Amino acid sequence: MRTSRWGICVEGSLGPAGLEQLGYEAEQCGYSSVWTNVIGYEQHPVDMMEALARRTTTIDLGVGVIPIDRHRTDELIARLASSGLDRARWIAGIGAGQIRRGALDAVTEAILQLRSAWSDLRIGVGAYGPRMLQLAGRLADAVNLNWMTAERLEWAMAQIDRGAAGRTEAPTCYLYHRVAGGPDGASRLRAEMEMYAQYPVHQRHQKELGDQVLIGMTVDDPAGLAVGLSSYPADCHHVLRPLPEGRNSVAAWAEVLRRLAPPDGDMEKEQ
Repeated sequence: MRTSRWGICVEGSLGPAGLEQLGYEAEQCGYSSVWTNVIGYEQHPVDMMEALARRTTTIDLGVGVIPIDRHRTDELIARLASSGLDRARWIAGIGAGQIRRGALDAVTEAILQLRSAWSDLRIGVGAYGPRMLQLAGRLADAVNLNWMTAERLEWAMAQIDRGAAGRTEAPTCYLYHRVAGGPDGASRLRAEMEMYAQYPVHQRHQKELGDQVLIGMTVDDPAGLAVGLSSYPADCHHVLRPLPEGRNSVAAWAEVLRRLAPPDGDMEKEQ
């Protein structure tokens, strides 16, 4: 099977059966990674990863991000220990969630605990600001980035590199790109931005970007995606985050995964 640098993120609220099917679809379509997001307490992140893994064999599995104010690290370690997950395939993205004070210390402690328990687990950090980006550069295996223009991504990667000074290898960057096709795609993108702006960290981030009207792509095919992604630094892994019209329909998600599947020209390696 041939794979691409393009990953895909599917809706965590679709449940275990939906995630299992879409993990399979993602691997068959040639995406390099399949991700899901943590929605409240409805599902545990480890259960979500197990669902994505059930019918896949090679594709990387990511969750971005696990809010450590909702999911204690010791409990996460215990759940991992009792799971059958191939940890070498999992990228565990963590974030401070709604922690207001001591976020850097809390994320640092979570990374150290996870690293002590599982040396083969890739740990990602969700980051926006310079201090958290530098922390990710210093300690993490991956950085989970979100809602960024090409210019902001270049700035963010410079912060990561600053933190990674002295390391043999800087962490891998994964950037979510919202993708909404169809005649009302721009409206869905705008609604998603407004929803995120309810949270202070996202609100600050959007203001630092100059309150962009839209961040994302209103395209319907891989060729349009390739054009939209061409302005971004090449050494970042792109993770498509579709906003399908039927957001609660597994069938609608499967159709979008197939429609946006990376073209042969973007394929990088043979497995």
